[in-house]
Amino acid sequence: MSTKKTIKVKFLGTYNQNGGYIHNTLYQILNEHYDLQLCDDPDYVIATPLDKPFNYCNYDCIRILFTGENFAPDFNVFDYAITSDNIQFGDRFYRFQQFNSSGWAIEASKKHLDVPDDLLEQKKYFCDFIYKNSQGQPAREQMFHKLNAYKRVESGGTWLNNMPEGRVIGWPVEKQDFQKLCKFTIAFDSMRYPGFITEKITNAFMNRTIPIYLGAPDADQIFNTKAYINCAEYSNLDEVVERVKYLDTHDDAYMEMLYYTASLNSMKDSIKKNF
Repeated sequence: MSTKKTIKVKFLGTYNQNGGYIHNTLYQILNEHYDLQLCDDPDYVIATPLDKPFNYCNYDCIRILFTGENFAPDFNVFDYAITSDNIQFGDRFYRFQQFNSSGWAIEASKKHLDVPDDLLEQKKYFCDFIYKNSQGQPAREQMFHKLNAYKRVESGGTWLNNMPEGRVIGWPVEKQDFQKLCKFTIAFDSMRYPGFITEKITNAFMNRTIPIYLGAPDADQIFNTKAYINCAEYSNLDEVVERVKYLDTHDDAYMEMLYYTASLNSMKDSIKKNF
């Protein structure tokens, strides 16, 4: 018989669609310490902004905003918030950056260890582009078209899908397996905002593809730029394409980048804080 305390919880937004909360980091942490009773009369609402506007206000209980999206909390309607913002609000706010979701940052920090000698032989595809959200920085779509003009880029999401028979690669497990077959990953975040770093770059690291990244301007304070292509270091996307071409045609240079650790001290500190 379980000795864990039972708490009644309601997940809102995308967390409540098709059992999506199962993959939610907060659900996984709470489930370790409590018996979670999912119900419509909860003690706690855990909300994402990707829901009907202000739906969380319909629940007279403790409201917690938990999101990896770049969404500032309104403490007039939320009791607590867990987001990527770098703010201070006593014990009512906790900073959690999405690149740490599900322990992915820990896996990413190991990406340079025990790299198989035949890794390049395992790479079936040139590059992947797996997105469903078309509403982001225009450079993301531009990067896809520029690289796709050089070599086919496998677009396995619902946006710009080019897979046979419109196949959509599932998230997150199927995505991880597919990325392992790719040499490069277009890992652009939806916007460029300090501290807003999603799982896209850490997924690429942990699956041993080389991330092509453009997002948070302070990402280079967290991740080792020798381990990925930081588009912010280039004058334009055409220069990025030339760098990708070089790595694609020079196996030694490609493997050298793959062998670099993804971690800087700030990444290790962030992992400690979040886990």
